[in-house]
Amino acid sequence: MSTIRKQIEMHTIECKSCGAEKVAPTKVTGYTCADCVIELWDPADAPKAKKSVGYPPGWKFMKQFVHERGSVYFKGVEQVSLFGTLPATPLKVKQKDTRSKAQKAADKQEILVQISTLRKQVKKEVRTTYRRKLEVQLKKLEKQL
Repeated sequence: MSTIRKQIEMHTIECKSCGAEKVAPTKVTGYTCADCVIELWDPADAPKAKKSVGYPPGWKFMKQFVHERGSVYFKGVEQVSLFGTLPATPLKVKQKDTRSKAQKAADKQEILVQISTLRKQVKKEVRTTYRRKLEVQLKKLEKQL
């Protein structure tokens, strides 16, 4: 089985800025070599990381948010007439989990053991009030997983 390939007509084309030559198909009308592209690229134009402006995540969705500098916002809309009249909203800082992978696995294993013992106790318990207390403990442990 033979494949028929179409011959593509080629011609020499020069770089727009430095004049370096390259062979390209006739459909190509303009060319800039890689060296010139690197020279044209300005690292100052590169996208930069976003800077924090002092607003916590989700501040626009809070019913009321007061910035440290005194700006008051109701559902993300600034209330200019209330500027500086309210105390700043206290921000909650999330604690990072500093446990190692092994410690997390050990804690999870302990919770699973406690869950299994509680399930056994729930099955054995006849009194409804004590069973409910055990079920509450069981739900708390399941949330920790």
